[in-house]
Amino acid sequence: MKVLVTGASSGIGYEFCDEILKNYNAGDITLVMVSKDKEKLKKASDKLMKKYINVNIVIEAVNLINIKDVKLKDLRKKIGYVP
Repeated sequence: MKVLVTGASSGIGYEFCDEILKNYNAGDITLVMVSKDKEKLKKASDKLMKKYINVNIVIEAVNLINIKDVKLKDLRKKIGYVP
């Protein structure tokens, strides 16, 4: 199962990622963490990977404010299905 979380580098988005991994078998989930700040996103994903064993996390720095600027084709190649 893939779970895509926006705003995943901090706050509610990060806490949601943590809850997902806490409540489901982390090995069965591909967690796609999306946020506009790549450095904060990397730190957040590293923290979760240390906390949970056998977790598959994909990070993608994307600013979703202007959807026209988002290259969905490139995002689909990296993470799979994007509606």
